[in-house]
Amino acid sequence: MRKGVRESVMKTDRRQLNILYFVSQCGYWFASCTIFSFSTVFLLHRELSVSCIGVVIALGSILGTVAQPFFAGAVDQGYIRLHTLMKVLVYLLAVCMALLFFVKGPRVLIIAIFLIADILLWVIMSQENSLSIYYVNRGIFLDFGIARAGGSAAFAVASVILGWLAQRFSASAVMIGGGAGLAVLLVSIYYLPVLDETKQECADEKRQKRTASGGFLAFIKKYKKFTAVLIGVAMLFNFHNMNVAYSINIIERFGGNASHLGLGFSLAAFAEIPMLLLFLRVNKRISSNRLLIVAGGFFIVKSFCFVFCGSIRLFYLIQIFNMGSNALILPACVRYADEMMEPGDKYKGQAFVVGADALGNVLGTLLGGFIVDYAGVNAMIRFGVVFAVIGFLLLIFNGKNPEEKQIVLISD
Repeated sequence: MRKGVRESVMKTDRRQLNILYFVSQCGYWFASCTIFSFSTVFLLHRELSVSCIGVVIALGSILGTVAQPFFAGAVDQGYIRLHTLMKVLVYLLAVCMALLFFVKGPRVLIIAIFLIADILLWVIMSQENSLSIYYVNRGIFLDFGIARAGGSAAFAVASVILGWLAQRFSASAVMIGGGAGLAVLLVSIYYLPVLDETKQECADEKRQKRTASGGFLAFIKKYKKFTAVLIGVAMLFNFHNMNVAYSINIIERFGGNASHLGLGFSLAAFAEIPMLLLFLRVNKRISSNRLLIVAGGFFIVKSFCFVFCGSIRLFYLIQIFNMGSNALILPACVRYADEMMEPGDKYKGQAFVVGADALGNVLGTLLGGFIVDYAGVNAMIRFGVVFAVIGFLLLIFNGKNPEEKQIVLISD
């Protein structure tokens, strides 16, 4: 570690840094609720059909997945600082939300602006995760679990506030709430210190540029096992998003309605918080690759519970398993990626983690809808079990212990 960085670390208030990162997660997830949860409400208000909305949301996730490694690669190779990139992305997203609020123009224009906003949200998510890695690699440990728990709480609060805004004024008003979340995120980024400010490159940075994996195919070739783990994570998210997107169809079989669904999702959100708060302590005792396998096991249990779910009470009980599935898999994957990546690929690794989430979102939404339409809800639930099992097996057979990693670099 160079002298300038070491001195910056010594002068940095770790408690203040953790608070700022906590606030940045809250701001991000508050803003993301606008696009991720109220996209259907907003786009219906702008007179798009349901089928068109499904295509737009899926396309946004796909393009966001594709875009993330390019931005992360720019940071990994030193073309732009992480903090600077995040400021630029947040500014652009704020402009998009402002345009979505004011512009009443043709649907094509609305779709184009919405897609850009959706892509930016996915890219910012990976950079937000990378912020914790940035400080950890410079000797300051940020508690990602606590910060992410704050994000979950902010998302839940945003759901209530944005719902009230949409009901009280109009669906376009949710963009005001999104803008407020972006303002919080931007302020926190401005106050988060940049510890690496000297112009002189140290040996680690030079090695970082030399060991960067390059493009998408080069990354896969270099990290075959890690890529298999990400595919497993995507399969688990595929199962999860499939059942979340069509939960109303699941509970309608035994007399459930939207109010039951809302309560179930609230239970799921609150169930995640304890594990997120305790993740740091748990990770000190259990390695990240084993935590991924534990999370996969919880997903397996959930998938079989859905097969036998025949009452509202059992549906509520299934949501409690989020404490070991959703709450565990993302922070474990973030840690695992940081431990497995070479110095030149750490930010890109975080981008691929978020990309696995996005891919699962796309597959779950599109494939789940297709199965429900042509084969019914029960068939979708059984397919979900298959996806969960495949994901779990990929984690078991490919999740290596970070302490024993053997990365094979591409030959020149």
